Amino acid sequence: MSYPVPSCGSWEIDLSSNEVDSWLSRWHDVATRVRANEALARDLVKAARVNVRRAQRALKDGDLDAAVIWAEAAVLNGADAVMQRDGVRVRGTERAHEARFNYPSLPEAFKRNSRLIHRARGLRNIAMYEGGGRVSAREAQAIVVVCEQTTREVAVLLH
Repeated sequence: MSYPVPSCGSWEIDLSSNEVDSWLSRWHDVATRVRANEALARDLVKAARVNVRRAQRALKDGDLDAAVIWAEAAVLNGADAVMQRDGVRVRGTERAHEARFNYPSLPEAFKRNSRLIHRARGLRNIAMYEGGGRVSAREAQAIVVVCEQTTREVAVLLH
């Protein structure tokens, strides 16, 4: 069974109900079905693009903490866009981040960069809640590149 989702003018993708059902079963305490919403998914992609530009600007300005914060936000926006397209949402709990990035229909850039995405979350938390200053220029650059890649792949997926 395919779920109705916008993709290249069609409302069908190759995401089997078994994959989604299995994921929902595994993450039942943090994930739920919602009504798929193409407009909201596209708005989330727009938010990701805005956050990519913010991350790029912060990196250029030498604010490495801000670059990581905005980049990580862009990656989350992209993942949430894919899930919203499919009619799935995670609730903001401790395990939500892990559930989100294990979602089966995320583009390849998420899987390829899973360790760096996880690292970005930790650095974001340090920057926001512990005063920051622990991000290297090299690490910030790599995280910004990942947010550019994930956002680009999500945008392609949703068109």
